[in-house]
Amino acid sequence: MRRTTDKYHLLRSFCCVVEEQSFAKAAIRLGIPTSSISKNIRQLENDIGQSLLIRTTRSMALTDAGSLYFSKGKQLLRNWQEMDDEINGLSETPSGLLRVTLPVAIGQLILSPVITKFMIAFPKIKIDLVFTHEKMELIEDDFDIAIRTWTEIPNTSLYKIDLLQLKPVLVASPKYIEHYGEPKNIDDLREHKLLVFKKEARVNYQWTFVQEKLSIKGHLYSNDYLNILAAAKAGVGIANMYSCICQADIDSGKLVVILPEDKQKTTKISMIYRQKKETSAKLESFLTFVKNALGEN
Repeated sequence: MRRTTDKYHLLRSFCCVVEEQSFAKAAIRLGIPTSSISKNIRQLENDIGQSLLIRTTRSMALTDAGSLYFSKGKQLLRNWQEMDDEINGLSETPSGLLRVTLPVAIGQLILSPVITKFMIAFPKIKIDLVFTHEKMELIEDDFDIAIRTWTEIPNTSLYKIDLLQLKPVLVASPKYIEHYGEPKNIDDLREHKLLVFKKEARVNYQWTFVQEKLSIKGHLYSNDYLNILAAAKAGVGIANMYSCICQADIDSGKLVVILPEDKQKTTKISMIYRQKKETSAKLESFLTFVKNALGEN
């Protein structure tokens, strides 16, 4: 007996014979020998234990089982074809839903405007954005893309496209510097009011410079970079944040870079995804669009 995985080919042969009312014409239509058509019909009848066709030398007719099998079988073949067409369309037409998780501040300030432009360019693609500091898992949490900051990917089964080089800078407002003075070196920072980004519950915090790590105590702890940015501009203290978040305020003079010669370690923000982008038009469109807008040259 044939495996059930061959039932599609048997059913297709049967329905084609009924539609053409001829074994020979069905064979021509399917591009296989007439003997194969006959063999397929016999195998199908054996599998279900019912006669499907009444054949004479001049005509053929459907049995009751054959009539039911033909009507249901045609619908099955149509459903299979529609499914194949839809799956093929995933790699041809950019449409459907993309679920994306991204960091809060960088997501809101840098990525959100780019994604808005993407949705205008590709109106058939829907986006579900989740802004969070938590590390969401692509497979377990059912995301197509995770935009993250990190130095390396522990899971080698994932794919990665690097976007921006993230450079941390120390900033304070002219008002703060006027009132508290400006630190002359890294050690002086311990005597200042520091605004610390709290990514998770910790007891000890460090700012990592190229030449050393500085253990710090914060005057303000917050898990929101935008809150820290607002506090820095108001003169509450010295903040340590990525330049892409505060560059506009540096350029406008609302913030001043502190200790510019003491460089900190940089990291990258990357798009992480779990399947080859060529297999999905919506995925490839998003990755290419964001890469062209923000990717490093």
